[in-house]
Amino acid sequence: MFPQGVRLKAGRPFAQVLRKGQKGSTPFFRLRWQANLKGQHRVAVVVSRKFSTKAVRRNRIKRQVRALLTNELPSLKKIDLVIYVNQQAYGKNYQDLTAELRQALKKNNLYA
Repeated sequence: MFPQGVRLKAGRPFAQVLRKGQKGSTPFFRLRWQANLKGQHRVAVVVSRKFSTKAVRRNRIKRQVRALLTNELPSLKKIDLVIYVNQQAYGKNYQDLTAELRQALKKNNLYA
């Protein structure tokens, strides 16, 4: 779980990122991000019910993506970031998810 200040919760900031943010995608992830004036990162991970109807599977992939992001956060720009997990990520191992997430962040120039 992310610390309280790192979470981008549902509400006005979340909706603003979705509405006005820039976007990018890879086979496993879709990203939306926007510059942040707070001086720290805020991140949300979204897994839809289309991914799996079972909450256990959706929560597991969210935990895995959050763990990957914990390692990458210090090297990212100060942004609000929403990560959608696509169905292709289902059943992939940790190394594949790590490589794909790093590729997505690098491709969209989100590293500081």
